[in-house]
Amino acid sequence: VLSYECLGGGTYKFTLKMYRDCSDQTGANFDFEAPFAVYHGDDQNALDVIEANYNFPISDIEPENDDPCLVLPDNLCVEEAVYEFEYTFPVWPSDESYHLTFQRCCRNAGVSNIQTPDDVGATFTIEVTPASQELCNDSPVFETFPPIVICSGEPLEYDHSAFDVNGDQLIYELCEPLIGGGMDGGPGGGTPTECDDLVPNPACPPPYETVQYQAPYTALN
Repeated sequence: VLSYECLGGGTYKFTLKMYRDCSDQTGANFDFEAPFAVYHGDDQNALDVIEANYNFPISDIEPENDDPCLVLPDNLCVEEAVYEFEYTFPVWPSDESYHLTFQRCCRNAGVSNIQTPDDVGATFTIEVTPASQELCNDSPVFETFPPIVICSGEPLEYDHSAFDVNGDQLIYELCEPLIGGGMDGGPGGGTPTECDDLVPNPACPPPYETVQYQAPYTALN
């Protein structure tokens, strides 16, 4: 979850909250010096790269279990890392958007609804539009964390609303996850600048492709 706070004068504080399944000891850890690329307008060349580290300590996410019939798995483990950093845009306010992007491979092998999940990474990106720059606006932030354990076949009620400190109108829509990074940076090939590297540096520019689902998928309007 990537968000920003406008501090004035073109300086912003960016926050990325990232989560990992820590039940598998062979899985990828959180990245030190994670590369966040800055893109301006339609320029396909990165304006800048910020290498940010996560705050210490890493947090353990504990499941909420109000169902007496639900037995939690013994190996359940979810961790949260928070990356925070400040950046000043060289031209502000600009008549073009800025995009800030971090990409990382890969997803859990146990994901069942997308193709080759352990070979498909993710793109975390946010756009600072000209209108947002003009008003020194802040992005909305989600107020609650979704449950990490749910029961198959049981109803799920979850408030996924966000809060906007500026009082802006918020419009919600469902979207497909974005692809970013790949396995070519692993043993046997790949360079840090390729889009299909484990951690592309710099992250590749927009637009970004979406994941391929196992079954036919119809977007909800």
